[in-house]
Amino acid sequence: MSTGKTLSDNNAAEAAIALDTLNEVVKDIQETASVVVALNEAADEQEAVLQQVESIINNVVTSSEKYHQLAQGDDISRSMKSMSFNVEKVVNSLTR
Repeated sequence: MSTGKTLSDNNAAEAAIALDTLNEVVKDIQETASVVVALNEAADEQEAVLQQVESIINNVVTSSEKYHQLAQGDDISRSMKSMSFNVEKVVNSLTR
């Protein structure tokens, strides 16, 4: 009977240790899950920032292309030369 009690006490002690170990494993799993959630949220935020940066880059490229087209055109330059010529004509006619 004493041997049975000893075995029962040993089994109870081992079960308590196993339960403590299991509780630690569950706690670690919960902490890991929390970290995974935080990482997913950070990844979502990074994706949103990346999309904004890509949009800004597209806007810069579009603006650059428009500026390049405008710079190639000589409409403004011709208009300024024409205006300068007309101003010179007016000044010359007034100073004669």
